[in-house]
Amino acid sequence: MSWVRIWVHLVFSTKYRRPFLKSLELRETMFEHIAQNAKKKEYLVG
Repeated sequence: MSWVRIWVHLVFSTKYRRPFLKSLELRETMFEHIAQNAKKKEYLVG
């Protein structure tokens, strides 16, 4: 089986570009959630 590498760049935006991720605590929680889901699905996040 051949190995394939796909690069994905995510950009988040909110309705009316409201600053939803202003607090450091919320931002860290969200990034941790993304990392946990990526690990569960065996995606490499760097």
